[in-house]
Amino acid sequence: MRATKLLMLAPVALMAETLTLDNGTVKMSWNLSGGGLVDFQLKDLPLNPFTWEEKSTAPAHYRGHFLCLDRWGQPSAAEISAGVPYHGEAPRVEWRQLGKSAAEAEMTARLPLARLGVKRTVQISEKRAIFASAPCAEKCMYITRGVSCST
Repeated sequence: MRATKLLMLAPVALMAETLTLDNGTVKMSWNLSGGGLVDFQLKDLPLNPFTWEEKSTAPAHYRGHFLCLDRWGQPSAAEISAGVPYHGEAPRVEWRQLGKSAAEAEMTARLPLARLGVKRTVQISEKRAIFASAPCAEKCMYITRGVSCST
């Protein structure tokens, strides 16, 4: 009975644009609104453990297994007043798909408050139900002052 409930919830998490890898043994999908892993199903056992999601009207919100970047947990009072979200910006922004092959995909996101960029590479085994996910963050430089030129 519990498995039936989880299967009924699976389409809710997959309504937004997703990046999907499927090797015939396992299928996995990453939601590009927030970058979370929202589907991981074995071919012989179609049960998805990542069906939960936050009750929110925002397109990018917590769902499945997401990356906490640039922080984990509650921000300070000063950070809250500056707009810093709980668990950082990564699950709150749109991600872009950079590339995809049969066994590998890349996606990226920009975190404007943290001034970070993040790229995630996901690789799936050719035949087995194994995958690797490697996020890589980089510091983004912004010019925040005017430039004056004189001759």
